[in-house]
Amino acid sequence: MGLDGVELVMGFEEAFGIVIPDALASAMITPRHTIEYVASSLTVRPASRCLTQQVFYRLRRAFRCVLVEDVVFRPATAIREVVGKRGWPGLWGKIRETADDPNWPERIPWKRWPGEGPETLRELTLFIAMFSPPPDPVRGEPWTRERIELMVRRVVWETIRVQGFKLDDGYVRDMGVD
Repeated sequence: MGLDGVELVMGFEEAFGIVIPDALASAMITPRHTIEYVASSLTVRPASRCLTQQVFYRLRRAFRCVLVEDVVFRPATAIREVVGKRGWPGLWGKIRETADDPNWPERIPWKRWPGEGPETLRELTLFIAMFSPPPDPVRGEPWTRERIELMVRRVVWETIRVQGFKLDDGYVRDMGVD
């Protein structure tokens, strides 16, 4: 396992407060494997509400409040159909202010090819949800599979700057982890 792989494993351990033995770390070759291992190591409860759905509806509501024209908002809608690259930073600032959630990222990068940044409203929703605070066990907030997946996505983003991957994509084969 190369340096990127070691940093990913350390990021997962820190994010979830668990220890991942080397033998298991080398067997976690996809995000889905990581999610399965983490879920088996933590107390996981079914979600009472879908975080990404809540984020999408709040995002859609904020877009509609900020934009004067009527735009169709579906998860597959490309951000560039709504706004151009130059207008994105200002629009995002207004959307974040309208949503009034301090956990939403202050800056969302514009999608470049290849590169960072969400391309669709679905990817933007995931990006925002990734930055939601983790559950607080002291306050009785349990981990859910959705929250585990979002945290895995966040660690991958923060460590190797890859977003929009499928859960069965390989860290080495598809994401370029060494």
